[in-house]
Amino acid sequence: MEKIVKYTFLDLTKINIGKFQECLEKYIISKNYKVRFWKNYRLIIKISIGEKCIGRAIFFENDYDAHCDDVKIHNDFKRKKICTCMYLIAEYILEKELIPDVSGMTEAGKSFWDFYKSMKRGNKNC
Repeated sequence: MEKIVKYTFLDLTKINIGKFQECLEKYIISKNYKVRFWKNYRLIIKISIGEKCIGRAIFFENDYDAHCDDVKIHNDFKRKKICTCMYLIAEYILEKELIPDVSGMTEAGKSFWDFYKSMKRGNKNC
């Protein structure tokens, strides 16, 4: 029998992630995308339009930090900052900095991490 997982809706208008809040405003909230998450031994974040999932990421954490194990973005929504927003939300929920898992990282993954680290340092805008 398949386990049923209950996701919690996250109202992004009720949280504040500091200087990165405008990223959520611009790319998620203003488009009325819905954010759901489930946290147990891992964190799963899903972003959807109605019932259609447009992005999903799975994160694992230890005592010090966390990393993303898998990300899927619907082809029509790639390069629209969905992944960036999911990483920001994960850091908010987990209260930990995300680090890259370099094993088997694709060129797209390396490019994303270069951007994300630079953005977090304040060198690039979301």
